[in-house]
Amino acid sequence: MKANRESGVGLELVSSRPVRGTLDVVIPYTNPGLAMEAGRLSRQFAASLGIHVRLVRMQEVPYPMPLTKPPVAVGHLKAEGLRLAQAMPSAEVQIVLTRDAKQSLLRLLHKDSIVILISPRRWWRTKEEKLNHFLTVRGYRVLLSYV
Repeated sequence: MKANRESGVGLELVSSRPVRGTLDVVIPYTNPGLAMEAGRLSRQFAASLGIHVRLVRMQEVPYPMPLTKPPVAVGHLKAEGLRLAQAMPSAEVQIVLTRDAKQSLLRLLHKDSIVILISPRRWWRTKEEKLNHFLTVRGYRVLLSYV
């Protein structure tokens, strides 16, 4: 696990880098079930378009704890990422340990990235809907789907 002290992000890559000229699709997640649903949605597009899918696990680490010691065991995060990578072999899985998930996600996105968010239906605004608003206000393309 590398810790980048300047940006406050620890990053673990579980797969390859995106190929130049491919469409970058980013799926930020905290729930593996919702990530699988987003992966299913992205596979529908993968058949007809050349896309590169990145599953990004944003794990916030509160300030009293060192950035390298998240509240969820790193081994568990890696095992979860590997299960998702096995289910979606063409996807790249990234695990990001951060103090601020939204700002770290902005650093990971390219200007032409497409973000896929899957949200449960609730009568209140979900965190996925709030993230959708946060990203669209900043000019990113977001596909929000409900389950």
